[in-house]
Amino acid sequence: MSIRLFLRQQQRNLKRTLLNILLLTATTAFFVMSMNLYRNSVDNLARVEENYTTIAVMELYGDVDKYGQLTDPDVETHDGYYSVGVNGYDLSKIVSADCVEKHDLRTRYAAYIPNRYARNNSDGYLCSTDHIRFKIQSDEPVELTIWPSGDIDHDYQTVQVEVLYSATGLYTYGDEFELDIAMTELERQYYSQDIQKLNRQETDDRIILYPNTEYYMVGTTAPGGKYFYPMGSEYGEDHYLSYFKGFECTFSEPVSEEHPNPFYIQRWEDIQSNGDLSTFFENAEKALRYTVSSFCVMTTNDVMGIPAFHLGGAQLYAGRFISEEEYISGAKVCMISQTFANKQLLDVGDTLDMSFYRFDAFPNADMSANTNRPIYTHDTEGFFDQGVYEIVGVYSNRDVDGNSTISESAMALPWINIFIPQNALTIPDNQAIQFVHGNLLTIWLENGTIDGFLDHVTQLGITEAKDGEYKAQFTFYDQGYSIIQPSLQAMMGTAELLLILSSILLAVTSLLLAWFFAQGQRQNTGILRMLGGRKLQALTGILLCALIIALLGAALGTGLGAVLTQEVGSKILGDNLQTNAENADFRAYVLSGDDTGMDLISTGVHTGLTLAAGVIGLLPFVGLVIFFVLLYIGKEPRALLPKSKA
Repeated sequence: MSIRLFLRQQQRNLKRTLLNILLLTATTAFFVMSMNLYRNSVDNLARVEENYTTIAVMELYGDVDKYGQLTDPDVETHDGYYSVGVNGYDLSKIVSADCVEKHDLRTRYAAYIPNRYARNNSDGYLCSTDHIRFKIQSDEPVELTIWPSGDIDHDYQTVQVEVLYSATGLYTYGDEFELDIAMTELERQYYSQDIQKLNRQETDDRIILYPNTEYYMVGTTAPGGKYFYPMGSEYGEDHYLSYFKGFECTFSEPVSEEHPNPFYIQRWEDIQSNGDLSTFFENAEKALRYTVSSFCVMTTNDVMGIPAFHLGGAQLYAGRFISEEEYISGAKVCMISQTFANKQLLDVGDTLDMSFYRFDAFPNADMSANTNRPIYTHDTEGFFDQGVYEIVGVYSNRDVDGNSTISESAMALPWINIFIPQNALTIPDNQAIQFVHGNLLTIWLENGTIDGFLDHVTQLGITEAKDGEYKAQFTFYDQGYSIIQPSLQAMMGTAELLLILSSILLAVTSLLLAWFFAQGQRQNTGILRMLGGRKLQALTGILLCALIIALLGAALGTGLGAVLTQEVGSKILGDNLQTNAENADFRAYVLSGDDTGMDLISTGVHTGLTLAAGVIGLLPFVGLVIFFVLLYIGKEPRALLPKSKA
């Protein structure tokens, strides 16, 4: 009877009951939403700190000569004001800044890999030099005119040949060469005796090739210089055999006493009978074989510090990244590009037998024109280390420019690069030359400390242009941290404010509703007591009605709060991101069109937290109702009834 009495009272005051439920629904929804937004903000900030990293890339600029050495801008050797690689640059003061977490100074080496041939992006070979042995297919001698260099009106001279040997084995030659022999007068005079010996007569204005005689010819397939065009080669009319001066594929040095290279056509019998000549060409062939199978290797302690990997331009295609344990132990493992794997028919788990040597190349690793391909030369001191490396990962790569103003070479990631742990190599002192360059140096900073780092390097004075010194320029990449962290921080502030307001509103609303609800039950309590009901029965009936109202309000508020969390959270974050992008002056660059890692950010509903917030939403009302009822339930029944008006 006691419970029915209180329930009938709620039915008679249905509007008041619904109002109580609606008010509890609104305050609970506000509180649930605020709790979720606050939890999301805390989690998002922690997730961003954990997943985002900030790196600094340093370029060294100066007035330099063509070798990258500092020089006076007014002297003849001055080549321009450029970003260059600097050997022996002191990094100790830079990397010791409080905001620096670590740094990685990478080094590039050449690796000779037997039976692997370096190709370029157009499927040609990175080193197109070749040495061939051949005979002419003719019953009579063939005379080839030596044309003056620069004379473009002469005709090619066709010769039927049989190619007996190719040093590289890379090219398939036809049986017809279309030869174009041209020399300067200085060159013809210099090689006069060689030409006469080749011809077996005192004639140096032409080259005479005899039947049944084997000839040895040295050249490079690059056009230019004195070239011999082999008809029917697999590369058609764009394929040449060119004069090879010494061990390097170059035509920039004029023939002189300082470059006493043998004439580029020799009788095979003369080479065999001359020990010095035979040794020269044997060494040249060895250098050639190593060169055509040489690849670029970069040692590193963390491949993710390479700007292209850090920004997401390079990503894991197959396998895995080199592990921290492998970096520390110097394990014989490596990562290669997808293009490299496709050209060499390699896959994860395959091995590369690599012999390492240092090569003379600018350290920016920009292979766009193949200018930095490894070349094994007569100056190379042989291999300093060797090992069999397992391929543990294959990476894909796309062009990464972002909106950085730093040297493009710092962002370059040639497909030919092979990455290995730095500790995997045992490097002798005479090979341990470490260039400092934007493509080779990465400095990790604590997130959000870019300004502090800039203050540090500015105090060092290294960012100022000074005579006789390199000027350091830094570009920062933080994967979008500088864009999204302020937005999340602003969202955190908003969530904290909303949580405070919702808590106060919930407390005040619960207090008022509980007071009026409890006062509305005084008369029912008095009537029940006068009819013989006990205090506990009255308290139970009131508590049940309060629970029904609270549960309905909390349930509706919890559902509504979950919906509001998604809508309001996304709106607040979107507005903060837009405001930040429009008004902030970012120092860190990200990829053009990048989504700044929005997949890491959550504006979702935490189920457990939402249910807990809903329970919290009903407890103040119920608790306060019990409190206020206890204040009067001990009074005499007549004292609980309304006083009659006199």
